[in-house]
Amino acid sequence: MNKLVSVIVVTRNRSHLLRNCLFSILKSTYQPLEVFVVDNDSTDDTLSIVRSEFDSVSLIAMPKNKFLAEARNTGMERAHGDFILFIDDDNIVSPDMVEELVRCLDADPSAGIAGPKMYYHGTDKLLCWTGQKINKLTGHTTYRGSCEKDTGQYDMVAETEHVPNVVMITKETYARVGRFDTSYRMSYTDADYPERARKAGLKTLYCPTAVTHHVVPVPGSPEGKARGASRGISMRSYYFARNRVVFMRRHAPLLKFVIFITVFYPLLTIYIISVMLRNGSRSDMKMHLLGTLHGYIFGITGILLDYFKNLDPGHELFMEKAGNQPPAGIRTTDGRPR
Repeated sequence: MNKLVSVIVVTRNRSHLLRNCLFSILKSTYQPLEVFVVDNDSTDDTLSIVRSEFDSVSLIAMPKNKFLAEARNTGMERAHGDFILFIDDDNIVSPDMVEELVRCLDADPSAGIAGPKMYYHGTDKLLCWTGQKINKLTGHTTYRGSCEKDTGQYDMVAETEHVPNVVMITKETYARVGRFDTSYRMSYTDADYPERARKAGLKTLYCPTAVTHHVVPVPGSPEGKARGASRGISMRSYYFARNRVVFMRRHAPLLKFVIFITVFYPLLTIYIISVMLRNGSRSDMKMHLLGTLHGYIFGITGILLDYFKNLDPGHELFMEKAGNQPPAGIRTTDGRPR
């Protein structure tokens, strides 16, 4: 008999994406599955859709927005599986993805985390990524294979640093590494966990036979440029800037971190702010600068400030922007435009 897989999907105010994601998960060739939706206090029709359309899905409704890391932890506490699979709600997974991720982890006892090959949804095998690496000197993130046409060049199982967005871990990994670090809240959550797993002696694998489709704009398109500059939500701009320093201070060697925060971080900030100015993203620019300031404070003193910790979740800075909606023309699984 197959081992149980617990699937955890965290969402907030994105019912247009969640429905498609759940439909794809429930078409999985792998059984048994238990599926949890952890809702971060949505104000749209997310709760009613899950309750009315997905009887087999367990809904965990958070009383307020607890952000990605804590919501995932809440889901893990309810999970009974030998494997725990975290899927961001902007994914449409292939029917055999779960099966292939399980096969990948079962084949390598030294591996504790695995992720799939990821395409941009609606494209002809345009790769989103096949693994991720963060340079411990510059802080620059490299997505292997990003925006390349898939011609089989990444069809071998490979060890990688991180596998963002869709992540399977083993029960043993959870026991050895523990929960997601809630101080990140959102950005860099998927990067921190594999770093901690590696320090615990567990590898992270990219599994090419497991496939998912990421419902985001392709970089270079007008929607992609706007999303890349503003991060889609002002809150995300803040954590993107702050958490880069948090991650580097915790995981980069000391000398490399000193060079990063004195040389590369200022240069990167100048570049990002210039892009935001060109795109007119002034509210995001202010949040990015505040996140940068709080990043510097943490990098120098070790004191972690959080602007959003006591802010009302209904504040406009928590809200999705039009640029973070699905690209025009994307349809639901049953053919209806969203």
